[in-house]
Amino acid sequence: MNNSNTTDLTTGKPITRILSFSMPLVLGTLFQQLYSFVIPSSSVVSSLVML
Repeated sequence: MNNSNTTDLTTGKPITRILSFSMPLVLGTLFQQLYSFVIPSSSVVSSLVML
């Protein structure tokens, strides 16, 4: 049974397969780090503005 939604990671160039697999993980981690940096800093700024 051939499912078109699957990707065979055992064929093709290894570096291409590794990058295509890891890029969503890297981008997700980057956005999580940006979110955790921006939210606390914006609450500090808003508390300073309220003074």
